[in-house]
Amino acid sequence: MRKKTVWVAAILVALFVAAGFFVISQANISALPKPGGLETSIAAPLRNWLIRRAAGGPIPPAPPATPEAVSQGANMFGMACATCHGQSGRHPTAIGSGLYPRAADLASPGVQELSDRELFWVIKNGIRMTGMPGFGHTLTNNEIWQLVDFVRSLPHQPRIP
Repeated sequence: MRKKTVWVAAILVALFVAAGFFVISQANISALPKPGGLETSIAAPLRNWLIRRAAGGPIPPAPPATPEAVSQGANMFGMACATCHGQSGRHPTAIGSGLYPRAADLASPGVQELSDRELFWVIKNGIRMTGMPGFGHTLTNNEIWQLVDFVRSLPHQPRIP
């Protein structure tokens, strides 16, 4: 009886390994196709949870959001972010559309629902394997907060295709 259990377990493990190998061998690592529903339904909540967890750490306090801060943020956005997110921040460029995952429309609910702390964390640290760089070595904390202020202003601007 014990030998039979060992054989059944060995066969199940072999089937599991074979199935895993088959799934991996069929995976498409191309950045061209649109992400599938299953991938999106797993990756987006996981990404948001990881961002929320990371942003719970120490983050410098935000200075007051002023029209000048939004304007400064817009200037920095044009130099550092528009290459992927588009000049308006609402319509990714061809480069941003070629990333995997695609560069986000920064006025979209998925971005605007992030807290200011979460946006600050993403801009400062970036997100590995997404094309989103971290600007923590090139921008000051105040400049990053100005970018957050600019991103927050986007839903109030007309969408430019």
